[in-house]
Amino acid sequence: MSDAPNAEQSISITIDGTAYRKHNKHWYPDGNIIFTVENLAFRVFKSFLIRRSEVMALVLTVPQPNEPSEDNRTSHNQQSMIDGIPVVSLSDPARDFDLLLDMILPQTCASAPISSDTPWGKLLGLAQIAQKYGVDDVLAQTVVILDGILPTTDNQGAYTGPTDPICVIEWARRCSLPQYLPMAFYYLTTIQWGLHNIDLRTIQRLPPSDQVRIQQGRAKLQSEVIKAAVTRWENTCVGSWRPEKGCPSRDRSCWMGYEGKAWDADANEERWTNLLLHPLEELSKRVDDREIIPLSGVCSSCRQEFIEANRRMRRDLRAKVMYSNSDSDMEDCPRVIRVINWKDPRTPVIIGGTHYYKDLYHWYDDGNIILIVQDNAFRIFQSILIKRSQVLKDVLGLPPATATNEANGSVSDRQPILFEGAPVVRLNDKARHFQLLLNVLLPKDFDKLPISEDLRREDLMGLTQIAKKYEFDDVTARAVSVLQKVLPTKEQPDKPISTRNSSFNIRLWVQVINWARLCGLPQFLPLPFYHLATNEWKDANPESLSKAVSSGSVEDSYRPRNVAGFNLRGWGFPAWEGVPRQRMWDDTRRTNVERRN
Repeated sequence: MSDAPNAEQSISITIDGTAYRKHNKHWYPDGNIIFTVENLAFRVFKSFLIRRSEVMALVLTVPQPNEPSEDNRTSHNQQSMIDGIPVVSLSDPARDFDLLLDMILPQTCASAPISSDTPWGKLLGLAQIAQKYGVDDVLAQTVVILDGILPTTDNQGAYTGPTDPICVIEWARRCSLPQYLPMAFYYLTTIQWGLHNIDLRTIQRLPPSDQVRIQQGRAKLQSEVIKAAVTRWENTCVGSWRPEKGCPSRDRSCWMGYEGKAWDADANEERWTNLLLHPLEELSKRVDDREIIPLSGVCSSCRQEFIEANRRMRRDLRAKVMYSNSDSDMEDCPRVIRVINWKDPRTPVIIGGTHYYKDLYHWYDDGNIILIVQDNAFRIFQSILIKRSQVLKDVLGLPPATATNEANGSVSDRQPILFEGAPVVRLNDKARHFQLLLNVLLPKDFDKLPISEDLRREDLMGLTQIAKKYEFDDVTARAVSVLQKVLPTKEQPDKPISTRNSSFNIRLWVQVINWARLCGLPQFLPLPFYHLATNEWKDANPESLSKAVSSGSVEDSYRPRNVAGFNLRGWGFPAWEGVPRQRMWDDTRRTNVERRN
């Protein structure tokens, strides 16, 4: 019975007499600021938000407004505090704020927080809150995805009823994204309202000027269609009207010259009605090879003329739709706001009497742990690490090391190094690789993905190695998937890896072998041995080659020779007469299979 209150206390918190539920992902025990949004409480890191958002920097650094007391003569600060941590109340939808934090504090890199599968209603909210707080890279990424979902040219896209385009119109104006307005108005202009059971108040959400625009747009659109299409031979809907010129080829079997119809008489009225009600969609069917309406009774020249004329009609009509349904006061609004550059010069710092440099990207002034990696000092947030890595959770949770006095054999606790109250931990890694890992855990922006083929091969291999070491499984999986496109695997024997000389190739293959063994990734082993076996050794520099192969094991130095029978006696390698060439493939497979210990 005693467990229930503890469990309840662990998921709820009371602030100023109001109960909130701790967010299941973005409540970090070492966070230094709390946001209350609707009935949720988020505990995050102030400096990280300030670095990502100029608006947040103003909100969190400007003093809170003072609230007059009852006698109207004195005032007191109304900002709430709980356990010494400031509490800020936001008026945003909790769903939008949650998704924004998912973007800037991702929980995994196995899958992106947003994609084309994300409901576009959630993307609208994310774009709005990202623009509100000036998180420009998140806004840009969201708009890119929305461009593939919402119609911006002549397709209906995600619209399934009048409520959808009305929501988009309201949102596009709030966010100054005018590119989504024309097709939203076009949908409302061409929709058959009688087919949708909706409340009249739905259309009344738009201002009166927009309601007038929709009604006038319908009449104007049909007028433009009639003007451009009524004289076309394929659009006759009564009788067997014959065009004056007839078929240019004088082909009397061509319907244009005989009956003046592109399809059966029963379909004439349907095609004409569809052209009046949904002109862009109907014209799209007439020019799209995948959906083109069969013209069984039309000669090739008339068929080509039919397609070109309807394509020209659609282009002109679309231009008029885009112009008439745009907001003139929003024409010059940029689609994406400027991207903020957060780069700072490296700053020296003395920690424990030793000179280091604050990392360019990952030194947060309110971080609660400092990690020393080579000459770089990273000041970050402990819960970010231990939430994703069991290894770091164990390492950072260990008690301080003990020191032994050699004179008397006594043992005493070694005092941990502190810097501005934050414990300092030294890691035996490469600073560049650790920085890449933090770029994944705490992404700077979305202009460049933290793990992509744009990274150097050495960086990808180093990131994989450090992620494997600290058991960031999702980071490892993502890095390996990218490396499989960069490094050759069993499925890619001809993948080019270098344009330099043979000595460089040999060193690289040996490096890949050592790295694959260290990371326990045997899928990358067979082809490096294969390439070493088939390399043009005679073109390699002997000194460079000796250094390259000597970095591997003695057994590995035999493997390329054993497969291909190359004579390396003159370069100081163990000599062997080789194997018959008909056994080359069998030996390659047998000698290159790794046995994991």
